[in-house]
Amino acid sequence: MGTKNQSFALVLVVLFLTSLVVISPVNSQSQSPQITISADGSIVETNKIHQNGNIYTLTENLNNSIIIEKDNIVLDGAGFTVNGGGIQSVLLHMTKMQLS
Repeated sequence: MGTKNQSFALVLVVLFLTSLVVISPVNSQSQSPQITISADGSIVETNKIHQNGNIYTLTENLNNSIIIEKDNIVLDGAGFTVNGGGIQSVLLHMTKMQLS
């Protein structure tokens, strides 16, 4: 009987934990859109990055990930932070990218 009770208790715990995952509300507002610095130099999905030639400067903290498709750029954090998914380069042979 002891093994049956332990198995039953384990099943109840697993069902309870599963129900927490299933009924947890998804907060879609907490996910910020992905920012892209396109190969042509345009900035997509934000006005929080200022462009001056090949220098891109943050103007406030970001809660987004940044995808950089352009090479030969400087991304200046200007004391601000990127708290989303980080900074990713999609070019395999990117040249002269500097983060400051």
